[in-house]
Amino acid sequence: MGSDTIAASVLLGLRQRVELILPFQPEVLARKWGRAQQAMLRDHIRRAAAVRVLEDRDYDVRAYHRRNRALVAGADLLVAFYNDGFEFTGTGATVREAERRGVPVIRVGV
Repeated sequence: MGSDTIAASVLLGLRQRVELILPFQPEVLARKWGRAQQAMLRDHIRRAAAVRVLEDRDYDVRAYHRRNRALVAGADLLVAFYNDGFEFTGTGATVREAERRGVPVIRVGV
């Protein structure tokens, strides 16, 4: 769970429209999460305006890359939360994809 989960929680709390793009079915995604994290995911799914699941099969790390590309494809703006060295992470790849597509990027160091 990361900044995307925090952002969804804040936006849902503000009664904003949230669309979730999940890399896997919820039970696969949250398989190793604690009860509180699983409950938060169920709550987000229940309150989201739309939920799209990219992978029906079991865990495959490539689904995260597909999810990140799908996020960029539907974005008007990308807000990237990162630590040092993020260039070599999924966040870095997502930022590069956004820049390649001409989607504006706001970088927030954490």
